[in-house]
Amino acid sequence: MTERKINDFMGLQNIFDDALAAFVEMSEEYIRILNEKSELPDDELSEADKSKLERLSMLLRDQARQFGFITFKPEDLSISSDNYRPETEGFEIGFETSASDAIRLKWAYQLGLLELAVTHKTNHPGVLVFDEPRQQSSSKVSFEQLLIRAATAKRRGQQVIFSTSEDLSVLNPIVDKIDCAKIVFEGHVLQPLPSNPA
Repeated sequence: MTERKINDFMGLQNIFDDALAAFVEMSEEYIRILNEKSELPDDELSEADKSKLERLSMLLRDQARQFGFITFKPEDLSISSDNYRPETEGFEIGFETSASDAIRLKWAYQLGLLELAVTHKTNHPGVLVFDEPRQQSSSKVSFEQLLIRAATAKRRGQQVIFSTSEDLSVLNPIVDKIDCAKIVFEGHVLQPLPSNPA
């Protein structure tokens, strides 16, 4: 009976020693995590992050001005540090804008992200595709400015692709004065395959 109790206590001692060793290991891991946490910036954004947001805000303002955005003063636009979307005076821009100004803001934001990739390290692939960018009846002047701005991507080694059903009488005078490639499809782009007689 005494021998069995001794064996039981020895088993308990082994369990206790294993638990103590596990706590030591967890304690070391906890200290390591606390040290790593202490190196994080207080506002959760690094200096590089702040620099990116500041540059993107500047690009957004510049392009909104160029594209004729008028709902708010372009100089009041910025990028939110919480959700990285355009905002004005700390408020996300929602339904306050007209449909044409909403599309201008999208142009500015998307081209801004493309241009940001030149000066800052990002995950942008360097390619941007616009499908019918002149939707919502944005003005011809705005559309022309969009194409002019987008054409600057070529000299940065980037690519912007537009697909549009814009009338060639409007399109040709614009693309003739910028450095770009134009491909015109006669008729419908998607057509049925010719039947193959047996």
